[in-house]
Amino acid sequence: MTSMKRVSIVLLAAGLVAAAGGCHNVRVVLDESDPGLKDAKGALKSIEVNIIAVSNTELPKWEGKSMTEYWEPGDELRQSAEKVVMTFGEGKPTEQTLSSNDPVWDQWDDRYAKHLLILANLPGIKDQSGAADPRRLILRNYKDLWNEDIKVVLRSGGMTPMKDSGQ
Repeated sequence: MTSMKRVSIVLLAAGLVAAAGGCHNVRVVLDESDPGLKDAKGALKSIEVNIIAVSNTELPKWEGKSMTEYWEPGDELRQSAEKVVMTFGEGKPTEQTLSSNDPVWDQWDDRYAKHLLILANLPGIKDQSGAADPRRLILRNYKDLWNEDIKVVLRSGGMTPMKDSGQ
């Protein structure tokens, strides 16, 4: 094997490892003990979560988007987004995972996505801009800064990200 072929194989292998390193399991966990996530009868409210990866050029549009508008029926941005949808509520799993093997990661990579958005339709929260809105969690440069799986705890007041130890 020529040295040029060896270099090519090494570079290809390094590229595959780097690409695989950018995908993470993203586990969203509903805090069942939060009374704000339950209705008057004590049943869990229905809450939709969207996970979206965006590029540097797309990020300002998503930061400026009203979350109240986003969650309205027929919102154009929500309808057109390449997203993963999770639905929580009575009789549904309280833990849901976007697997690191999901093909959506490849689709996002093809668009040079660098930032992971986790959007939750939490009732009773007023619009705030950018990351100040607790219904919008922005994990910037997730491929570079989050080298472990990601866990997001969903509460009535917003979401909390943390590195996932599987617990």
